[in-house]
Order: sequence, then structure tokens, then C-alpha cells
Amino acid sequence: EILERSGELLQTIWKERNEKTLSDEEVERRVAGICNTLDEEGGYKVYKANSRYRYFWRKLQESAGEAVKLIRDQLSNAEFEPTAFEWEFGGKGNEPVTLELPDGRKVRFKGKIDRIDLLRENGKEYLRVVDYKSSDKQSFDPAQVLAGLQLQLPVYLDTALGSFDAGTPAAEKKPAGFFYYHLFAEEAKEARLDGVMLDEDGIRVRMEAENGPDFCKDKVGERSLRALGAFARRTMSGMAEKICAGEIGASPIRT
Repeated sequence: EILERSGELLQTIWKERNEKTLSDEEVERRVAGICNTLDEEGGYKVYKANSRYRYFWRKLQESAGEAVKLIRDQLSNAEFEPTAFEWEFGGKGNEPVTLELPDGRKVRFKGKIDRIDLLRENGKEYLRVVDYKSSDKQSFDPAQVLAGLQLQLPVYLDTALGSFDAGTPAAEKKPAGFFYYHLFAEEAKEARLDGVMLDEDGIRVRMEAENGPDFCKDKVGERSLRALGAFARRTMSGMAEKICAGEIGASPIRT
């Protein structure tokens, strides 16, 4: 929730990038202000219960500050324009993800995309979605999508292409990729985008300028990138159909 509340701070960092760079001290001060606000709202008073919880709260605040600094540094080299932080679908006037089942029933999902980046070039609008991860243990693997897992990112990109920036004709929108961004990687070089990228020369050059050469091993054409989103939606529809039919048995998967 601290990072969610930091969305406005991240927007400020982006808007002010050509004028100044927020110092580490200023980032820490603003994150502390966010934490104080959360504390005053009452949801985190348990962290003041004893010295142990106060220590956890302090470490949580420090980790959030480091995460914001990491994003600040990444944005300073951005070739794409971060256009939306904490963008909600199924809320704030945006359409939800709607799946129509074979029997005519509709299942609607809502969610929140951490960041949507845009690149406008040659009359096209390239969209990239980024999901912040607090763990560096989960990497994106396209094979997991085909196994019915890791559906989140393909659905996010598919949803952004359909609903974000509704004033732009669909024919002008192109998928640029979807990525995890690991906020607490042990090494700075690991703190970069991890996902699937559109395999076009201009997009590849710009993303590698941000993240280093060969940062992304999974590069696919536009048709394949869109197909992953469509496959993820079909998989979700199948899951929803089973749930509505009462099939809710435990089915653990070792990953």
C-alpha cells in the first residue's frame, strides 16, 4: 500500500525530471510522510504495539524509500513515457475485464496496473505495462502462461490496449511488451525489466538504451504478443466457467 500511495510521488519525479532530480533525502522525507499518513488513518497501528513491530515498520519504510529511489533512477533513463501509475480497470470510470461464458453469463474482473508507459512514434502508440515485484525470486516465463499460470501480465497488456487512452484509435495502438520490475533485487544490475518485448528494431533499441543490451531474452512479434493476451483471456474464461459450475477443488501446482 505504501508503494500504491507513492504513485503521485512517482508522477512528480517523472514530471520534474528535466528540471531537477529528487535527492535521496527528499525521497525519504516524502515516503516518511506517506507512512505517517497511513499511520494516522489507523490501519497500521499494530506496528506501534511494541519495539519489535516498530522495527518492522521502520524497515518497511526504508525498503519503500529504496524502491522509490530505484524507480526514480530507472525513470531518469526512460525512452518510454510513464503515462499512468496505479491505473485501475473496473474502477474510476474504466471498463473491467469482461469474460462471456458459453451459457451467456458474464464474469467481470477489476484490477490495478502499476505503470503504463507509452512511446509515440511514426503515427503509432506503443504501450508497455510494468508490474512492480517486491521479490526477485519470480521471473516471467512465457511457458508458464501456456501452462495456465502467470496470466496477469498478458491480461494487463491486453486490457491496456483495449481500454487505456480510449481517444486513440485501436489501429494506432501497438503492444510493446509486458514486464515485472523487481524492486528489491540483491544486485542493482538485476533491478530491471523482466518479461516479453516486441521484436521490432526501434522498440528493441529504445528498451536496451534503458535497460542494457540483451536485457530481455524473450522477444516476439506483434502477432505473438497479442496471441499471449488472447490465450490468457481464454484460459481465464475456462477457469471462470469451472468455478461457476462448482468445480473448486484444490489443485496445487509445484512451481
